[in-house]
Amino acid sequence: KPRPFGGGPIEKADEQERSRRFQLIDWLIAEDNPYFARAAVNRFWIELTGHGFVDEVDGLKPEEPVRQAKLLDQLASQFHTNGHDLKWLIRTIVLSRVLQMQHSNDPQVRDSWAGIVPRGLNSDQWHDSVLRTTGEFERIYGLAAEISDLLAEEHRQRELAYDPPEVSSAGSAQGGVEAGSLTVGDGAAAGDESSPDRKRWVELRNEYNEIGKRLRATREVLRIENSPANEALRMMNGELVATSLKNGLVVGRIARLPTPKQRLERLYLATLGRFPSADEQKRLAPAVDKPDLERVTDVMWALLQSTEFLTY
Repeated sequence: KPRPFGGGPIEKADEQERSRRFQLIDWLIAEDNPYFARAAVNRFWIELTGHGFVDEVDGLKPEEPVRQAKLLDQLASQFHTNGHDLKWLIRTIVLSRVLQMQHSNDPQVRDSWAGIVPRGLNSDQWHDSVLRTTGEFERIYGLAAEISDLLAEEHRQRELAYDPPEVSSAGSAQGGVEAGSLTVGDGAAAGDESSPDRKRWVELRNEYNEIGKRLRATREVLRIENSPANEALRMMNGELVATSLKNGLVVGRIARLPTPKQRLERLYLATLGRFPSADEQKRLAPAVDKPDLERVTDVMWALLQSTEFLTY
């Protein structure tokens, strides 16, 4: 009889409507399973704060002392009560006082939650953070919304034109239409192709596709192991930052605000998610004293290079 680790045997496992895999899942998330919820809470606590209830994500062992065991048990119970909702768990940890503590280099608190060390963003987190901060994501979504009807029609035409491939005895497929091989001129979408609106749609569609290819290529490059020097240079002068600052929607909106105080506050909110301190306001307000696009771009670039932006 199948018997999960720490659980009892499953009776008539192969005679039930649910497969053995689903029966295992039932046991995994059962309230009397002492492992799953506590392990999940510890894993996300380490991921978000850098310190855990034990030192390793898989370190919950009988001989391993647990820090703040009552808190771990309470969070595990609430995690189970909320249907093992990971969004609930992440929200709870992020809104806790532990995650909002000031970072400290004091040796006496270095190994405690009061001594949380800033953690650098990984390549995907940094990539998406730059796009969202600069408003490049918003611009791309706007392009997609504007040409959504055209894309839907092209997709429909591809489905109509598709012929199931015939497989020969040698195993090679014949016939069919590859994705992206149809163009508007091939009848991929209806409409007068010589009209200005139609031509503009096609230009936007091509721009949208090129952006997608470029971002996928950039993400792949960022994931490749590089030296710290190469990584730093890419963050400072790489194509992603330069293109996003130039084409994103946020810099232009901030530059049009009427006062330096408003411009600086919006820069900090967009980049760091907070208002500038009194000292930061005093030192940096002159840098955006005019509604100049280049000045606003320079300040946002500087904030994108700050430790506060590059860590969490």
